[in-house]
Amino acid sequence: MTGQHDPHRWALPDLPSALAWCNDRTDEDIRGILHPLGEFARSQSEAEEAAEAYIACAAAIADAGTGASVAVKPTALGISFDPDRAAEIFRTVLDACAGDGVAVECDMEGSPTVSPTIRMALAAANEGHTFTIALQSYLTRTAEDIARATGAGLTVRLVKGAYLGDLRDREEIRRAYRNHLLLLARQQHAFCIGTLDRSVIHWAQENFPDARDRIEFGFLKGIGERTAAHMAADGWRIAQYIPFGNDGGIYARRREIYLNLLARSGEAPLH
Repeated sequence: MTGQHDPHRWALPDLPSALAWCNDRTDEDIRGILHPLGEFARSQSEAEEAAEAYIACAAAIADAGTGASVAVKPTALGISFDPDRAAEIFRTVLDACAGDGVAVECDMEGSPTVSPTIRMALAAANEGHTFTIALQSYLTRTAEDIARATGAGLTVRLVKGAYLGDLRDREEIRRAYRNHLLLLARQQHAFCIGTLDRSVIHWAQENFPDARDRIEFGFLKGIGERTAAHMAADGWRIAQYIPFGNDGGIYARRREIYLNLLARSGEAPLH
């Protein structure tokens, strides 16, 4: 497990160490979601380098046989400055991962990129690609996006959101999250939850009688690791997001902001 002051609490330094960590989690019945760090590409060459990193990660996962998936950040593919080219690169990544038998998860980022990300995902789905897409409950558009994504055959991972959304109040976001879960459960038998909120986790466990067969709970490396291990041992489907690489400053900062918000609200993080 990761210690609070571990320099690699949030992310591991390279792909071999991420695979080793993933292998250890597999022994605990926790599936890995590997993410080569990097976002906000500023040029086509940087976007293509990011795609190469995703494809290399998928090939390594296939060789290791861990059953992990690859998480893709659309801004790393250049969606902020050339969404059409980013969509082409995304389909190239999907093709390569499918060839290796490795699943893909499309992350959702800040509000300006949500519409192009949804368009990119739906276009890929219309060409027959299947993957998981994260949708954020602090956006007022999410109910419609759930319908679009499930209608296109995509698996949804519902998250609260780690950027700035339409909803800011914590209780309001929790209510939206629960409502979105109910909507998602009506439209999709198997879906994914990405939250570190113990109240929402308990609510989902209590409100979906067949949840062990339907829901995959997603956690992050560095927080909630004991909770994840205990839930996995109790028969719940668990995945852990495992970033790696040297470009982790922005990612780590979002995690620290989350912990600071919890501290200010008097809530303790998951252990």
